[in-house]
Order: sequence, then C-alpha cells, then structure tokens
Amino acid sequence: MSKKVKIWVFVDSDVWEAFKNYVFSKYGTLWKYLGDELSGAMEEHLKSGRPAHTQTLEHIFSRPNKRHLQLLIWLLKNYPNETLYSEIKRYIHDNFGADRRTVKKYLHDFLISGGFVEVRKSLRQNAEHILKVNAGLIYGYLTRHVSEKELRENGIFREEILRGEGSVKDCEVRSRAGASGR
Repeated sequence: MSKKVKIWVFVDSDVWEAFKNYVFSKYGTLWKYLGDELSGAMEEHLKSGRPAHTQTLEHIFSRPNKRHLQLLIWLLKNYPNETLYSEIKRYIHDNFGADRRTVKKYLHDFLISGGFVEVRKSLRQNAEHILKVNAGLIYGYLTRHVSEKELRENGIFREEILRGEGSVKDCEVRSRAGASGR
C-alpha cells in the first residue's frame, strides 16, 4: 500500500454528497472507508481515461516533432537533475507560445505523462513544484531520434548525463523499458 496524503480540494457539493451517500450505504459508516473509496474512484477514473490518451502519447513518442526534441535537449542541457515547474513553463511560453493548451501539450502531455519529469515536491500550496528530471530516460529517448553527433553539438555528452544515473548499460535498459511500457 502506498503512502497516504491528506488533500484539501473544492468539489461540486451535489457530487460530494452523492459520493458520501454511496460510501455510507455500502459500509454503514464514512469513517475509514471514505478515503479508500475516493482513492479507488480516482484510480478507476485514471484507468478509464487512459486508452485514448495513450494513443496520443504513443504517436508523440514514436514520431516526435522538432519542438519535443528541442524541449528535451534544453531540459537535459540546463537541468539534468531537477528543476522548477515554472522554469519549464517559462521556456515553453518563450519558445512555443503562451497559450495554456500549448503548455498542456508540452509540459503535461509530453514531459510529465512520458515520465521525463516527475513531481518531487510541491511548494507554495501546490502553486509550484520541484520536478525530478529523468536524465537517463531523456537521453535514451533522444538517442533514438537524434544522432550522437547532433547531441554533442548541443552540448549533451553521454558520459556526463549518465554519470549520475548509474552505469551506461543500466540507463540504456531503463530507457528501453520505459519506451516499451508505453
């Protein structure tokens, strides 16, 4: 069982009351079961929403455009370990456009859903996040779509990137496993 966290969000009052009534009718109490049922409902929502989303991701991962590659090169070159959510968002705004759909496409649908970055810690009541950069996965992905020479011209050297990620062989195995998992 994974670690539990306390959340505080605003939801539609009618939906919340209906959900609480469902849990109460199922168990005869809300205590202890409300959180478990809410977690289960969120998991089910994520599973049911995944097929169409996965198809889009598979297309992005198999045929990335130049901007996807440019974003990964920038990220790996400037922030090989961790960065702030706002730094990536600012880069996307400055280079690809400030529309929220553009940010969603590159930051959420590509970087976060692809596992290239993951939230390490939330700051300022979830207004900012420290993101862990998965350098080995990014490097493995880039080597499938960009030549080694082009990576070196961009200042990305295999030895430097993989030094903090374990052995070169371990990183290549992890990046292949990440690609096959999609």
